[in-house]
Amino acid sequence: MAEVCKECGNDEFNQGRLGNGTTAVTPLNKVMGSSFMTLTFCSQCGEVSSMKVDKPEKFR
Repeated sequence: MAEVCKECGNDEFNQGRLGNGTTAVTPLNKVMGSSFMTLTFCSQCGEVSSMKVDKPEKFR
């Protein structure tokens, strides 16, 4: 079953990366470590359907 956008009903999605080397998700309790995030979003209206940390092992 294909994913459908909850905002507009579109069924086509794109992915993009959040973070550009200076912006990334960083652990609250560690000095080192960070990861980019991958966003899946509707190709029509831009509604984000999923956000995933690319390297969750950096937060263990």
